[in-house]
Amino acid sequence: MQNTKDYALKFKQINLKDYIVIDIREKEDYKKFHIQNAIHLQDIRKIIALAEEKTNKNILLYCYHGNTASMYVHHLLNLGVENVYFLKENYEEFEEMGIPLIKS
Repeated sequence: MQNTKDYALKFKQINLKDYIVIDIREKEDYKKFHIQNAIHLQDIRKIIALAEEKTNKNILLYCYHGNTASMYVHHLLNLGVENVYFLKENYEEFEEMGIPLIKS
């Protein structure tokens, strides 16, 4: 299995349009704001199903600081799902980094 660090991405490295973006934070926090075009999923089985259905797409998970998303990716890699990455950024800094957000 590959090192989870190989799947950690910084916002400056990527184009969000190249990913299916999944917010794994609490639903209430997703409703307050989320990355543009992100979907909310916390159920790892649904994330696995999506990754297996969209094998030609990369999936980017994000949470609050990257820690939970890292654990999800580690688990997914152990299950053989390899088209998953996680955003290693602090959600408090999304706006100042220029990450496009949808706010309620």
